[in-house]
Amino acid sequence: MGIVSLALAALGLVREIYEERAIGTSLALAILVPGPLFAWANALGTSSEATLAYFERFTSMCHVPLAIAAGSGVAFLQSASGIAHRASLTGRRARVVLGGLALGTWGVHGALRTRDVDLSADRRGLAFAHDLIFGTPDRSMILLSGDQPGNAALYVCAVERACGNRIVLSPGSLFLPWRMAQVRARYPDLDIPWSSGPALRRTHELAALALSNRPVFIYPSLFEKDPALQNDFSSLPDRLLFRLWPTGESLEARRAAFFTSARGMVTANAPNACEGCSLTDPITARPSQDVEIVEAYQAAFVNHVRAARALPEAGDLAAALEASGRSLARLTAQGGGLSISR
Repeated sequence: MGIVSLALAALGLVREIYEERAIGTSLALAILVPGPLFAWANALGTSSEATLAYFERFTSMCHVPLAIAAGSGVAFLQSASGIAHRASLTGRRARVVLGGLALGTWGVHGALRTRDVDLSADRRGLAFAHDLIFGTPDRSMILLSGDQPGNAALYVCAVERACGNRIVLSPGSLFLPWRMAQVRARYPDLDIPWSSGPALRRTHELAALALSNRPVFIYPSLFEKDPALQNDFSSLPDRLLFRLWPTGESLEARRAAFFTSARGMVTANAPNACEGCSLTDPITARPSQDVEIVEAYQAAFVNHVRAARALPEAGDLAAALEASGRSLARLTAQGGGLSISR
């Protein structure tokens, strides 16, 4: 989009409302409702790069009807130029050729600008999705919260079909009857200790039952949404997640799992290497939601450093984790800084 596109869309809307009020009004609503109005209804802020990127994503949902309105504006200019009625045959042909050249030039210019959003070499999202899943044992339960981790895990499970026998779900969605039925059908051996009502603050009940026969991992934000997860279990960071342990679990088992995760985050050729922990490509198309991915890895490093410092034998590992975490800051600092995307 751009100034020309928006001007043509405005012209097209005026034309449609004037000539076909019902069509014009419908087109205007199709632009307003899924774009600006939807962004406003969701109370999206623009105070940070991530929220500004979300705002852009929401407002861009109206691009299809906006393009239709721009096409109507082009048709109005064509009819206003008198091509069909007042010009000679030679003049009509000349105007058609010139109009085609102008439209073709505009199209080529737009195609060249798509290089600004070329993500063919960007593996941040895929690495994030893999690190959520592949660092856990095959029969694990992985409890997530939020669109970003939930959709990333869905890609691994549904598109790559690589989740194996893991149970991956967002417990907060279980208040929806259709979602509860879907989860019970997909995981028939999963014991869900409630059948209806609010679910998010009952995540600890789900985890407690699952811990008897499978490892349980949770996304860090669930600690805030269900405080009992912090009180009823012991936990240690594990890549982007936290692993929950029964309070009576041996310290040796917890330390061994933590060291496996921590070494995988700082050793590129480790058997359990973290894919996204060593990414070095800066985020160039700004503002970008990718800053949330980088922040998730930075938080994971901070969590691992805190846990390593509590272990007397992990001093060198804590220093390596801290250095790797600091290096991630360069990914968001490069690329020209925050600016309104073109």
